[in-house]
Amino acid sequence: RSDIQYAQSLAMMIRQSRGVTFSGNTYTVFENGSTSDPAVDPATRQEYTVTMDSGDYAGVTISANFGGTSVVQFDREGTPTDGNGSALPSAESSRRVTVGGDVYVVVAQNTGRVAVQ
Repeated sequence: RSDIQYAQSLAMMIRQSRGVTFSGNTYTVFENGSTSDPAVDPATRQEYTVTMDSGDYAGVTISANFGGTSVVQFDREGTPTDGNGSALPSAESSRRVTVGGDVYVVVAQNTGRVAVQ
């Protein structure tokens, strides 16, 4: 949840698109509107990529669906869109990350508010 919120905060602070892309059990916070341009993790000063189902996250799997894409991005106002730049759909099942099969991190359609369900 906090990494998605971090991407949104960066987008509003820097006034440029930022987001998170999910691939298998890995996700990356990206900048400059490009999923191939990883942000820098402020804690490690390395690429902001997190791999689940290993180390501290052993046994934890993730999957993402944001309007049929695996990307959520935020414009400079903090408004969320899917990987194609389209508004997020109204159905919660189409704008969330599933963690371990039974916990959902949902991004609100218009505000980008992130909630755990």
